[in-house]
Amino acid sequence: MNKRSQVIQEKQTKLRREMFGEDSDDRIWTLDEKGFGSIPRTMSLIMSLFPELCGKKSNPSQTYVDLWCLSWDGGLVEIRNEKDRAYASGYSSSRRVRSWRERMSELEKLGFIETRPRGGETYGYVMLVNPYLVIKKLIDEKAVSDAWKGAFLGRMNEIGVSFPEPPENKKKSASKRKRRVI
Repeated sequence: MNKRSQVIQEKQTKLRREMFGEDSDDRIWTLDEKGFGSIPRTMSLIMSLFPELCGKKSNPSQTYVDLWCLSWDGGLVEIRNEKDRAYASGYSSSRRVRSWRERMSELEKLGFIETRPRGGETYGYVMLVNPYLVIKKLIDEKAVSDAWKGAFLGRMNEIGVSFPEPPENKKKSASKRKRRVI
């Protein structure tokens, strides 16, 4: 944990204990608990972007969150049972798997995930693409509203993050460095 995060955590812990009591430590979920994973601090805004991009009827936000909940912080998700994933994503009708697959397709088209088959399953393995890379591209393509862009950039500034360098730029930089070394 970096120093800034540690200072923020210490301040929040002190305030929480003052507001909710010293025993509040025993009632919260921490990184030390089992069943806890990391998600982007901007996830709520990412979720609010999907209806804007896909429409409310084909909104893949629940499917996207389910994928993040399955991730072990390595970016890879193994889909073992599409019916279970469909149910966890909020689909319970007879066409639940079809609805889930449609949302997976939306996520893939937008660039938030990449998939590979596994046996006879189209969605056997899923890679969660860094959402900041995807959102930067969507912003550059003017695919998001100014209101959403302003809220997202404001939140990024608030939490002290910036857009990562796209992988293609990293490759160009690396090849330039290699050429200079003679």
